[in-house]
Amino acid sequence: MFEITFASQSSTVYDTTIVMNLFWGFLMFLIGLWLFCCGRKQSSSKIYQLLVARSRLLWKTKVHLVHQVAGLLIMIDGLFVAIGFWQRF
Repeated sequence: MFEITFASQSSTVYDTTIVMNLFWGFLMFLIGLWLFCCGRKQSSSKIYQLLVARSRLLWKTKVHLVHQVAGLLIMIDGLFVAIGFWQRF
């Protein structure tokens, strides 16, 4: 009864955009998750300690809380990138 047609658009370009959105969104989500977990555990990994040393200059004793919040925001943004939300604007 209803027929769905799409405008003349190269399917390879469309598919590549979706794949790249999923890749970068998933990567951002993983980085945000890592930052959140390290902030939560107050991790002693070298990379996290470098981030803490630089952030401590500005945030003093709240540095791990700031990293947890930043991790959550990066995870949310990663989900938005994965579903292609930012391409609508």
